[in-house]
Amino acid sequence: MESHPIVVHHLEDSRSQRILWLLEELEIPYTIKFYKRHPETKQAPPELLEVHPLGKSPVITDGSLTLAETGAIVEYLVNRYGKGKCGIADEKSQAWVDNLFFTHFAEGSALGPLTFRIVGQIVLSKVEAHLTRVEPKGGWFAGTGEDRPTSADFVMALTLQIFVVYASEYTGPKTREYIKKVQARPAYKKALEKGGEGFAFEYKD
Repeated sequence: MESHPIVVHHLEDSRSQRILWLLEELEIPYTIKFYKRHPETKQAPPELLEVHPLGKSPVITDGSLTLAETGAIVEYLVNRYGKGKCGIADEKSQAWVDNLFFTHFAEGSALGPLTFRIVGQIVLSKVEAHLTRVEPKGGWFAGTGEDRPTSADFVMALTLQIFVVYASEYTGPKTREYIKKVQARPAYKKALEKGGEGFAFEYKD
C-alpha cells in the first residue's frame, strides 16, 4: 500500500473522522492508521500513547511532526496545505473572525456538555450493573451484606443525585432506588435539616 507523509491515527467512532473529511476536501494524500476501542470500556487503546502523550484521537504525524488537538490539526492542515481552500484570507473581515471563533468554540464550549452526557451514559450503565449485583448484599456499594453505608456511598450518593437531577434520562431504576434509599435514612434527613433547606440535588420522584 502506498505510504504518504501525513498519517492520521484514526480511532474508530471518534473526532478524527472530521480530519479525514478535511483532508479529502483539501485533496491531500494521506495514510490512515486504524485503532480499535476497548470492547467494554470504549476507551482508546494504549497504543495511542505511543504516538502522543495524550493518548487520544485525533492525532496526526507529518514527517517528523506529531500534532494532537482537533483545532490545532485543522489550522495546521489548512494553513500549510490548503492553498486557499477551507480558509479565510481577509483577516479584517467578519468571516475571518467567525471562522476563528467557531473553530475553537466547537471544542472549547459546545462539546463539553455533550461529552458529559455520553460519558455519563457509560458510567451510569456500569453503576446500574453494580447496584444490581449488590442488591442481595444490602444494596450499598461495598456489598458487605449489612444494611449500612460505607465510604463509597457517602461519595457516590451525591454524584448519582446530580445525575438523577440533571441527566435523569440516563439513570436507570436501580440508581433511582438507591437514591431513595439514601434519602430515606434518618441520618441523611437529620443532615439535611442541619445543612439547610432547599438542597439543590434532592431527588423527588
